[in-house]
Amino acid sequence: MQPERLLQNYFEEYHNTGYITAGPISVGKVDDAVLKHLSDRGGYLSRSELYITARGIIHAMRERKARAGIQVPESELIRFPGNKDEMSVFFDQITGNYTYTDFKNKYIFSTGVKVKLGGKTERLFCLVTATHLRNNGITEFGLGKYTKIK
Repeated sequence: MQPERLLQNYFEEYHNTGYITAGPISVGKVDDAVLKHLSDRGGYLSRSELYITARGIIHAMRERKARAGIQVPESELIRFPGNKDEMSVFFDQITGNYTYTDFKNKYIFSTGVKVKLGGKTERLFCLVTATHLRNNGITEFGLGKYTKIK
């Protein structure tokens, strides 16, 4: 099944039950530029795929973000897998996270998220949150803490 449909299922289950029982969703390969940057820093991924988990989605959809006007719409989260290859990627030197952005939204991924996959716990490259950007990220990505990777 396509990742977009699996993400739709996440949201349907969340709206119907208030929680998500489905496991992590692979949404495509990690960009070569990101893999090289990670390797140059001494990092390693057991799988060179990006994952979205229920926890990441729920964190991105928090009510607090909605009240602040920075919640990414569900439709845009669902379209992420198809749009990610066209996005810029930044490395956050403070958190060690990688941020995919279309300068409308940012999708923050961590390389060390512990996830149950195939009956065992692995550290995967997972979405930890997503945020709608104000001013197209001009202020945010101009800060010295970000390094452009792609």
